[in-house]
Amino acid sequence: MGISFFRKKKQQQKEPEKQNKKYVEHLHVADINSNSFQPYEEFDQVMLEELANTMQRYGLLQPIVVRQLAENDYEVIAGEHRIRAAKLLEWEKIPAIVDEFDDFQSATLSIIGNFQTEPLNPIEEAKSYQRLLDKYDLTQIKLANYLGKTQSYISAKLSLLRVSLEIQDYVISQKLTQNHARTLLSLDESQQKQLAQTIMEDNLTVEQSRQLVKDFLDHPQQATNLYSKAKKNVQLKTARNLKVPINTIKKTINLVEQTGTKVRYEEFEDSGNYKIVIELDKG
Repeated sequence: MGISFFRKKKQQQKEPEKQNKKYVEHLHVADINSNSFQPYEEFDQVMLEELANTMQRYGLLQPIVVRQLAENDYEVIAGEHRIRAAKLLEWEKIPAIVDEFDDFQSATLSIIGNFQTEPLNPIEEAKSYQRLLDKYDLTQIKLANYLGKTQSYISAKLSLLRVSLEIQDYVISQKLTQNHARTLLSLDESQQKQLAQTIMEDNLTVEQSRQLVKDFLDHPQQATNLYSKAKKNVQLKTARNLKVPINTIKKTINLVEQTGTKVRYEEFEDSGNYKIVIELDKG
């Protein structure tokens, strides 16, 4: 009975292991390839070298995740930077979680993994979404659900692909923000370039940029005077919106002065911001 019971227990313990396809193994680095949906267009060499130095000193704190395509052939699901750093270090093997994923899971998880560990720039992110939409004939809503995003988030990212390649480069290099780039969507390529230069040179806010584009479309023949007009419109709008709170602050200052306290204050207005600096005399 004892032997029979022991064998039964042993079989019960093995059965879940057969069902669970996920396991950790030390794989040959040479057998691991990039994900075909790997979203990065460029890799920061300095960052890779810094990561390699950290891995050399402390080891790999978290295994990469891969799927097996064939014997001695694996595809990275999460950990593209880590596998590249391992190759810089000329490691022979690397710990990896091997799991089963279909092509769609591989593609989506490759993007999700980068959200958590190695963020994409906005253009890389947008291109990744577009590839998934095209390859799997998805709607934006379905893609958003798969990725844990909102449809408006996906749509906003995809809109960046409608500006010119030059404007996209400005976003990648952080010369323009995503929101600044979106203000240019209604313009053609040459107009985008022209107004983007004004936005960058004069350090316009998004609201000023939006006004600049509006004025340009309304009066293209007066393009040279658009910046001053856009800035003036925003400042006037700001002044109107802040009239009540500014007057309230000044009334409060008057009440403080009536208590005998000496009060000094200065007003500043810059790039659509309005500041009041108040000083109270302790004496």
